[in-house]
Amino acid sequence: MTLMRVATPSLLLATSLACPPGETQADTALSLFSSATGTVPLCEQGDRTTIVLSRASLIDNFEVSEDPRDPQYLLVATNDGPEILEGWPPLYIPRETPTGEPVYSNVLVGRFNAVDGSFADGPVTVASNYQGAGFVNGPEFTQSDGRFGLLFAGPDGVHSVWRELEGAWHAFSENEDGSLVVTDQEGRLMAAPITVTAPGRFPAGGTAFEHRGHVEFFGLTLEDGCQEKCYGLLEATSGTTTDVFRRAVTQGFDRYFYSTPLPHDPVGVVFSGCLTADDASCGLFRAQIDGFGGLSPAQQIAQGGPYYLQETVIADALPTAGGGQRLVILAAAPPRPPDMIPVIDVWTCDDHDPFDCQAMTLQARVETSRGMNHFRTVTSSNAVYLHYLIREDWPEAAKGSYLLEVRDGGDGTVSVAGPVHALSKAGGVEVVWASFDASLRLFFLTPDGQFAMCRLVPGG
Repeated sequence: MTLMRVATPSLLLATSLACPPGETQADTALSLFSSATGTVPLCEQGDRTTIVLSRASLIDNFEVSEDPRDPQYLLVATNDGPEILEGWPPLYIPRETPTGEPVYSNVLVGRFNAVDGSFADGPVTVASNYQGAGFVNGPEFTQSDGRFGLLFAGPDGVHSVWRELEGAWHAFSENEDGSLVVTDQEGRLMAAPITVTAPGRFPAGGTAFEHRGHVEFFGLTLEDGCQEKCYGLLEATSGTTTDVFRRAVTQGFDRYFYSTPLPHDPVGVVFSGCLTADDASCGLFRAQIDGFGGLSPAQQIAQGGPYYLQETVIADALPTAGGGQRLVILAAAPPRPPDMIPVIDVWTCDDHDPFDCQAMTLQARVETSRGMNHFRTVTSSNAVYLHYLIREDWPEAAKGSYLLEVRDGGDGTVSVAGPVHALSKAGGVEVVWASFDASLRLFFLTPDGQFAMCRLVPGG
């Protein structure tokens, strides 16, 4: 196999907000790849961006999801702040007052029309005991065993609210065990913590909710038991979480970098690391949690890297031409001689079963920029889209949000397009695949506080 090195690819996109859902205007398709500082990002050209809310009571930790029950609507979740937060920086919510009283805020859900981006309903308060700090993720949509819900940071760690199976769109009124969320004497909705959590934990984002049967945790401090990330099973009646970092160290790894869950496998994780001090031993390793703090012996499935850049290893299930799926992992490697250009390596599983990958093939090496992080993926019916951030301007790329497309080639290969500079905003951007009209949607807050949506229709 010849490695595909992607230096100046293009991503063809046909876009028009006036185009009816399900249709594209191929004659307006443009080559949108650009890595030069000073070019206009894709979402800032023409009429690709619309305003959903002119006065948004959101912070940058909002979350957006297609409604799995009714795809013509998209849901947005965020947390607000109580009066005591007046005067605090916008992204800082203290966990307690100077006198030690807990500070709570509400978890809110609203929905808007996937066709034109108009706001339809809400916001509705679904929980009143969010408790976080400036670096704590906001609410995260999740799914487990057909249930759809929200995870959020609360006083006892990770708390959750779940939508009633036959309830209204906003009926997020159940705890993890199916009991109803209780209302305290002050009228607050006090959602219960999930079983496998502990004080100081909060949910980690980054994995499409439809792939989850587990929950990922960060810890506020190392004493919370999460050196990097912890993993546990959702809706478990007992058990605890696994700190993959600590378990990898006990298995003899010389270096451990970053982990990500395996798609559609509630107990599977992939992490980057090195068995010895020799970089030749580095790569990607697969293991499984046991639900009680343990980790199976790690198996190396790819040799490469070292992949040590933070939040730059992610796995997803790539749809195949035959209607199946194959595991794809995207991992960023830092600058190394002779080119001194950071790259994103695109790996696919040699077996098309995403549950049982034994070995992977390096399909493409995409040249990108220094400063990239915050990998996130969304999946369409025939592609995986990687969204990542470049936090500041570099000679090889401008600050902002970038997109990379990976498609199955039908013959054991993949095609890679991009990256494209989608938006100059480098943070607080959510990307969703809207199946209703087969489009990518980017959501973000404008500098003047408006909630905006950019619609991109992939073509080619």
